[in-house]
Amino acid sequence: MLGISTKERTNYNAGECELMKVKELQEKLKNLDPNFEVVCYKENEGLDDKGRGFVLFDIVSIDLKQAELTRINNGIPYLKFDQSELTEKFAILEVTEDF
Repeated sequence: MLGISTKERTNYNAGECELMKVKELQEKLKNLDPNFEVVCYKENEGLDDKGRGFVLFDIVSIDLKQAELTRINNGIPYLKFDQSELTEKFAILEVTEDF
């Protein structure tokens, strides 16, 4: 996950994870050849239903959006794009596995 966050999170256990900041991502990327292609991946614990040990993603867009970082009932991190007192600005990378 990538985000910019300054508010205390009440619906999200902030101690559980620290989101990467834009400046940290920029620092890591500046040491790479700017002509490299970028591919994101997520490892699966075991194989997924398609027999893959990991999934590849392509970045579709990068935008600044207002959202609330929370967890849904089963504990999975989730973003609510509604406006509230808990809304924060996040740098959002939209990815797709269809490329």
